[in-house]
Amino acid sequence: MRRTCASRNLARSPVAARERCRQMVRRAVSEGDARRRTERWIDEVVIGKNLCPFAREPRASGRIEVTTTMKSDLVEVIEDVCARAMAISRLSEDERGWTEVVVAPACAELETFDAMLDACEIVDGTMDAMGLNGVVQAVAFHPEFRFDGESDEAAAFTNRSPYPSIHLLRECDVERAVDNDKAYVESIPETNSKTLRAIGLDALKRMLETLRAAP
Repeated sequence: MRRTCASRNLARSPVAARERCRQMVRRAVSEGDARRRTERWIDEVVIGKNLCPFAREPRASGRIEVTTTMKSDLVEVIEDVCARAMAISRLSEDERGWTEVVVAPACAELETFDAMLDACEIVDGTMDAMGLNGVVQAVAFHPEFRFDGESDEAAAFTNRSPYPSIHLLRECDVERAVDNDKAYVESIPETNSKTLRAIGLDALKRMLETLRAAP
């Protein structure tokens, strides 16, 4: 299975969304606040809204790690992401379901979703060069995430996070989930779209802003 960091028909952000994103990223945030808010987003949105049915068990058993890189330089952020990807690739088969979310709240070069897409292409290329293609999957999350050609903005909240983030997970864990119930896995995107549409776009935006302001 190919990584999905920059290859899932993601759209470039419109001008207004770019400016909102600049304002969001520029707000000062501490490492601890960024980590706590991301963990709360995982608990209340990803798990609470059941957007990822596979997240609940590893979260409960402490196998979802949130790492915050406070680097302001994009190259250094990418180095941190790839170092964590290499560490995950070395986990044993017994350490099933171990994933990591790398959060980058202080990098101005990731303030727009367009910039995040460009960074993800570099991450993918670097991971390929490291021999991690087919071993570790990288998935992008961003406050202004958008799918290409998707008119339903609410659906994009499956991948809208408080801060620019990359989720690292092992391909073997993804493949195991697909092999166990492929039809169920394939139904998740449509189920999520229905869930998010029912919540409503305005409520989703308020929810994300509330998380970003949480103590």
